[in-house]
Order: sequence, then structure tokens, then C-alpha cells
Amino acid sequence: MSGPCDPATLSGRRVLVVGLGRTGAALARYLTARGARVRICDRRADAPSPDGVEMGVEVVRGADGPE
Repeated sequence: MSGPCDPATLSGRRVLVVGLGRTGAALARYLTARGARVRICDRRADAPSPDGVEMGVEVVRGADGPE
């Protein structure tokens, strides 16, 4: 069965990953390896760079959203 999280259907999809901790960085690596277009948001302005994540991933730091 094929669904939205099936690796075969990720190519070209736009995906938002919230948080640049270990889990967020690992998820971004997984998604980009399968062709997804990834944006990562982290509320910390000094959030670490996601090691091992391919170029083309958009990283938004200090994103608390509207106040």
C-alpha cells in the first residue's frame, strides 16, 4: 500500500521539519535522500547546522511565529 510517508512517494514533495535536534536532523537527512524538498524550522536563533543534510535544504532559525 502506498501512502504519503511511503519512501516511493516522497520525491518532489515539500516537507516541513520542526526542530533541529538530533531527530529533526535525522529526519531531514532521510527525507532529502528520498528526494523530498525540505524546510527545517527551529525557534532557536543559534540552532546548530544540520550535519549531513544535502544542499538545497532551507533552514529557518529563530522562527517563533507570530506573537
